[in-house]
Amino acid sequence: MQRSTWLLVLLCFISFSTAHAQQWRVVKKVYEKIYTAGLQNNVHDSTIYQYDYNKQRGSSLLNDTIKCDWERKYNLLGSNAPQITYANFYTYNNDDQLVTRAHYANDGLNNNWGLISTDTATYSSGKVMRRIYYRIVNGFGMKPLSHDIYEYNANGQVRSYFTGKSAGSNFAIVTDTKHYYTYNSADQLLLDSMSYMYLSVVTFLPGAQNASVYDAQGKLIEKVRYSIDTPNNKLNQRNYYYYNAQGQLAGDSLQTFYPPNVILSQNIHSYTYDAAGRLATDTFKKYQGPYPQQLWQTEITTYTYTSFGRIDKIEKRVINASDNSIYYTETTKYDYEHYWPLEVPNESQGPPRNTGLSLSPIPASNMLQIYWHYADAENIQGHIIDMNGRTLLQWEEKAKPYYGAYWYSKKIDIANLASGNYYLVLRTRVGTYHKQFVVAK
Repeated sequence: MQRSTWLLVLLCFISFSTAHAQQWRVVKKVYEKIYTAGLQNNVHDSTIYQYDYNKQRGSSLLNDTIKCDWERKYNLLGSNAPQITYANFYTYNNDDQLVTRAHYANDGLNNNWGLISTDTATYSSGKVMRRIYYRIVNGFGMKPLSHDIYEYNANGQVRSYFTGKSAGSNFAIVTDTKHYYTYNSADQLLLDSMSYMYLSVVTFLPGAQNASVYDAQGKLIEKVRYSIDTPNNKLNQRNYYYYNAQGQLAGDSLQTFYPPNVILSQNIHSYTYDAAGRLATDTFKKYQGPYPQQLWQTEITTYTYTSFGRIDKIEKRVINASDNSIYYTETTKYDYEHYWPLEVPNESQGPPRNTGLSLSPIPASNMLQIYWHYADAENIQGHIIDMNGRTLLQWEEKAKPYYGAYWYSKKIDIANLASGNYYLVLRTRVGTYHKQFVVAK
């Protein structure tokens, strides 16, 4: 990697902020599901993840599972040696965005492998534009079964999402579904309107609407789903969200309605957190029947963490309310490896580049949109610096929880920046990450 004078200045400027240039990534996941009554088959398998050691692959809690280059799943039941049941192979573009996933399966008899399906994605300006799912169909070979198309608004948010599904001997479109999204001034999703079309219908039919409500602090407090293809927009579902004094999600409830607006079932989550602010328990209660509903089942999930802050084990107990017996238990255990990203062979050469970070548009003019899909911590400090290491803009705010990691999105006003090259620098308690961008007036 060539290192010019400006890069040396940049690394000297930011190297003090990280003592964790080494990173952790998942190398093995062991999953076990045990039924207490023995009426169903237990499940015990292991998934192995291998990485491309020629590229930096970033690490953020569980998100390594979609950043690896191949994974293999082993079925560990029985007395025989572990048998590979499937394998996924991944390829990425130069921005480390997932381009293809090839899914292979084993016949379980002669250890024969066959390609079953592939997913492909195309990108523009760092944003996914199209995804196509192909699958081997007996007698027809590899055929496209579904495709997704994304459209974006001027702020870089998804404006609409279109998906089509194919079937039949000619693999014509059978159903089309389209979502339209609207946002408030804080870039929060307000409305998701869904319409659909069957093969025999030439126009889209209204399907459903999902409306979101936020409090004065910008937290989601309610989400309502209406079906709009029936008279009077019958209510289907309603979600409520509750927060503790620290602003963490303390609980949520989902009510399902049956026309005319009679509560048919209700699901309630309650969450607790450890001293470090990480999710510790999730208690999930399922109620059924007309009001007042009867408790049907309780799921209690506990999360434990490694000494370096990654998820170590997830344990779930499913309890029958009728006799308080355990229906089944689930355990997921993660193993990690400690590694140096290729671009940072030692700490003296500075912090790692985060591969989940994207900027648009490039080149930028007056506004710069930041997307960080797998932020590694909640508190983020942002800086824009020039090629001489001078800080021109800075800010600090929180990322949003996102499937075991965090999602960060921010729009920056750069109207006062002259044309030229700049660096975005994001700092967290884990490390410092940077990405170069160009301003063209």
